[in-house]
Amino acid sequence: MSAGAWGKERKQHELLKLFALDVPEEELCEIRQLLAQHFAEKATEEMDRFAAEEGLTAEDVERWAHEHERRATGGR
Repeated sequence: MSAGAWGKERKQHELLKLFALDVPEEELCEIRQLLAQHFAEKATEEMDRFAAEEGLTAEDVERWAHEHERRATGGR
């Protein structure tokens, strides 16, 4: 097994152990919320890094958030 695959498997195992604990549903919801917050912050940091590298303004990023990419649907 490659090092990358083993690392992924280990991480998945750790999460399974966490969710296997006998904790109330409310606490599981809190844990899920913490994980969601963590990954949202990581995504924001990465977008900020990308915007800085590309010289994008906050207005550019905001405009992208509201753009709709139109594609030909073949009459559908």
